[in-house]
Amino acid sequence: MRASPLHPLFELIVHDIDLREVAGDTLYPDIRQAFETHSALLFPKQSIPDTYHVRIAELFGRWRIEELWRRHTTLNFRFPN
Repeated sequence: MRASPLHPLFELIVHDIDLREVAGDTLYPDIRQAFETHSALLFPKQSIPDTYHVRIAELFGRWRIEELWRRHTTLNFRFPN
């Protein structure tokens, strides 16, 4: 994985990964390690559908949208399971 820092302490630009090819055993381990080390990763010039965004996000674990929603709104709303 070829990457360059945006800041000395965090954030990388990842140059040579096609996000459509990321899977649990392919590219994800390298992406996860970079994320744990640098906190933010940018993947320029990527054009992928929402389904790929969801698939990649799910590799990182369960979404916590409902918890975030409750912290930032007074509306009483439940997300379906």
